Amino acid sequence: MEFSADLVERGVDFITQRRFAEGFQLLEWASDAPATSEARSSPHYVRAIRWLKAALAVHPEDAALWLAEGVVRLHIRTYERAGGARVRVDEILPRGSWGEDAVYCLQKAVELQPSSAQAHLYLGIALHRIGKRESHTKAIEEFDTAVRLDPDCARAWYQKGIAQADLGKLEFRFLEQSVDSFKEAIRINPTYQEAWFNAGVAHRKLGHLDLEISCMEKATSLNPADADAWYNLGTALVGRGSLAEALDCLKKAVEFNSAHRNAWNNQALIFHKLGQRQRAISCWEKAADLGSPEAKASLDDLEGRYRWRP
Repeated sequence: MEFSADLVERGVDFITQRRFAEGFQLLEWASDAPATSEARSSPHYVRAIRWLKAALAVHPEDAALWLAEGVVRLHIRTYERAGGARVRVDEILPRGSWGEDAVYCLQKAVELQPSSAQAHLYLGIALHRIGKRESHTKAIEEFDTAVRLDPDCARAWYQKGIAQADLGKLEFRFLEQSVDSFKEAIRINPTYQEAWFNAGVAHRKLGHLDLEISCMEKATSLNPADADAWYNLGTALVGRGSLAEALDCLKKAVEFNSAHRNAWNNQALIFHKLGQRQRAISCWEKAADLGSPEAKASLDDLEGRYRWRP
């Protein structure tokens, strides 16, 4: 896969050519690509904002330009959260925080073109990422508008499910509603791996073990390199008592993410339950090295239990 900076550069090139759909797609891919060790993405984001500001100075009523600026600002935040060097905020985020900026731009896009499902979708994403309860509620309203305008917009259903799942931490009914939204996303796009994964997470929280396993099996089949999906599947299989299958899944998790300390810890628990003490210790040591307090506590407990006594 290309480095994120390379994808950002090409995405910005498309945006400055007003090929917005292609540019947005490349920025989406950039958020999933490996980041470089250098701050190579920053100049491209700055270039995009400068170009959009210049274009809006000439065409202030162009909804597509406002939408593009809002999307770029959303991806600046994605880049920073992934560990990239901070973009020159003083230059390209003059009105306030990234969230306020993105929301401002996307609200302008919605005002100028209220029939744009895409504008409502991205406004919902920006509101949700602010992270406040009232923002989650407003985000769901925007996703509802997006699916009313475009009932087959799988991403709007998916993002609605994500916002509902977050509200489900406070009110159980939202968690149940999130499952319905994920189901709609999957109905429209049966290969929507993230929707299968998050449906599985919601089912786990609802206590639906078999449904969780079914969703995670689908998620691993659609993306066999998703370490978290393998981990969740393995953990669910432990709950069903299928220890051998669970162990295979947890091994897959650390194959694709060797720093997955919870997967190492859960492997140790299975080995310990099977009476394979040395294998359990080996996995606990790896988990402890990665900072797992549970693994360290288990090792301390074993040391105390098996310490030689005169």
